[in-house]
Amino acid sequence: MNDQTYVYDGGLQGWDDTFTEDIGTYVTVTGLKGSDGTGYDTLRSITVIGQKKNAGEYENASEPSAAVIGRNRATDDNLAANYAITYVKGKLTITKAQVTITAKDQTYTYNGELQGPAGTYTEDLDQYVTVSGLQGTDELTDITFRTADEGQKKDANEYDEQIVLLSAEVGEATDNYEFIFESGKLTITKAPLRIKAKDRTYRYNGSPQGPEGTYTSDFGTHVTITGLQGSDELTGIALTGQEIEIGEYVDKIVASDAEVGEATDNYKIEYEPGKLIIKKKLDPSPGTGDSTRTLLWMSIMLMSAVGFGGVMWLSSRRKRRVSK
Repeated sequence: MNDQTYVYDGGLQGWDDTFTEDIGTYVTVTGLKGSDGTGYDTLRSITVIGQKKNAGEYENASEPSAAVIGRNRATDDNLAANYAITYVKGKLTITKAQVTITAKDQTYTYNGELQGPAGTYTEDLDQYVTVSGLQGTDELTDITFRTADEGQKKDANEYDEQIVLLSAEVGEATDNYEFIFESGKLTITKAPLRIKAKDRTYRYNGSPQGPEGTYTSDFGTHVTITGLQGSDELTGIALTGQEIEIGEYVDKIVASDAEVGEATDNYKIEYEPGKLIIKKKLDPSPGTGDSTRTLLWMSIMLMSAVGFGGVMWLSSRRKRRVSK
């Protein structure tokens, strides 16, 4: 019996039939008698059984039987009874099929945490890999990437061949495959960060007024912030925008050069300017708010000096003078 070799294809493989043509493909024959002037004996047919599905080496798996021997010029005779036939079984080999699993490139937006595929996945596998070479009805059942410490990244950047596959399973058919893994690219894009300079209002005092310089604290006084990730905090901001004269200065207060500690490069920062308003100086003349407050203060001081009763007495005498 000739040995057979196949590549795993998800189905049964091996000879399992009665063959009447190209018999030399299936068996090797020795011992047939030669010509005696009327012809020569030949193997007309042979039956071979023995199929396997899974990859492996199967000694003596192919078994020949039921040989039919005839003279080359005859059609109906079977001379097998004239021979003591010994059937030798053959070896069936099914080699593993190659399957290529490629990690898909993955893109995330910076969020202050480690990101990227890590560990073992058993669902939605097509989100993480592409597969070629699976046979029959076989399906990928799980994949394993490097651990989070090795495979994930936190900071915004492009990491070539960062997504690395370690193993894969194809259910019960796993051992029928030789796996080829190809790595993928991990990209973490910058997170959007919006910083708006707050509108500021001052009273005219003859000097430049408005924020100016670099600030490292009390950020809530100067700006509003939208988009910080995780535990990140603003650590510095530059502001410019001063004027002396009375007026409303739209987009005068300009923020720039924001810093978020070591995470600054993980942000795409957009700035929005604020309005600067310088109002008129308060008029101290009678009738204004300041003069009213001054009279109130003087009344309180007078009450403190002469007592409440004295004030009432002064008030009553004033009324009597008016009545006369």
